[in-house]
This record gives sequence, C-alpha cells and structure tokens, in this order.
Amino acid sequence: MSDLLGLLSGIIFLPVPFIYFRQIKQGGSTPHPITWLIALAVLTLNTFTYHDVVKGNWFKTTLPIVITVAMFFLVAYSFTKRKFGPIGKSGIITMVFALISFTYWFITRNNQQTNIVLQISLLVAWWPTLEGLLKGTLREKPLSWAISALAYSLLVASNILNYQGLLPLLYPFVNGFLGNLSVAIIAFLRNRKTQISEFSQEPV
Repeated sequence: MSDLLGLLSGIIFLPVPFIYFRQIKQGGSTPHPITWLIALAVLTLNTFTYHDVVKGNWFKTTLPIVITVAMFFLVAYSFTKRKFGPIGKSGIITMVFALISFTYWFITRNNQQTNIVLQISLLVAWWPTLEGLLKGTLREKPLSWAISALAYSLLVASNILNYQGLLPLLYPFVNGFLGNLSVAIIAFLRNRKTQISEFSQEPV
C-alpha cells in the first residue's frame, strides 16, 4: 500500500505542468524567478538525496523525479518568454541563503544532512512567492497548487505507512503543505477577494 501511494503521488501530479504551462502562457500565473530557480536546483539535488533517504525506494522517488523534470521545462519556458515576475529584495536575500546551502552540500556530500539543509532552503525559497502574492506583484491560480499539495499528501501517507523516521516526511511536508498548499490558499483567497471587489463595483 505504501508503494502504491508513492506511485500515485507521481501520477496525480502529471497534469499539473500542463495546467500551469497554460496559466503562464495566458498570463494567469507569474512565477517568481528566484523561487523557481532555487526550487529547480534544490529539487534536482533533492531527487538524488531523497532516494537515499527513503532507502532506495523508487516508488517514493517517483514524485520528486516527475516534479524536477516538469520544473525544468517550465523554468526554461518562463525564462525564454520573459514570464517571470519581479525579483525584489526578498528574492536577493533568498538567493544568498540558497548559495550558502549549496556550498554546504558541495563540502559535506552527506545525503542525510544535506537533505535537511535542502528542505530549509526550499522553505525559504517560498518566501518571495508568498510575499509577491500577498502584495499583489505576482498572480497565481489555485488549481495546480492544490493538485500538487494533494500529490504530496499521498507521499506523506506513503512514508507514514512505511515509517522510516521523520527525515523522509520532511520533504513532502515542507514543499507540499508549507509551500504548495500555502500558495493555493493565498491564491484562492486573493482571487475570491478580487471577484467580490469587481462584482461590487458593477453598476446596478
């Protein structure tokens, strides 16, 4: 059952890149460059370190692999088509922290310790996106983020059923709940607020 949930987490995530690509193309989403570049770098390293964390279980590594490949193409498209939002001060601070984390990985090459540091970097990387949504400098739609959070919840369930300590739970919890779910909730609330505001301004 644990392996099945791990595999399902990757399968459920499959439509997300296509949904998000459409949102970027139509201007419904403006990804933050620092968040996405750091996330791509972190998740690439995380895919290798997480495979070691879950004791070589390929079913549980399905979701990290799918997400990393999808992010590569989304970042490449956003960069070439100039779809990224503004960097801002928080983006610069986040980048400095990420460089420190990557330096730590390069020096230690310890997958267990590095995975923890990567999750901290990933958590900090969400800051510019969440700040941009709250300030209105970025736009997002909740659907793709909600599906991603659901996929991560299945990976959490998979790790709980085949419990190997807290470390395997750290990645899906940080990226799934603290990251993706937070974006989904904020995007939903902001879009709803905008719709209510526009409706109230319509002539009667």
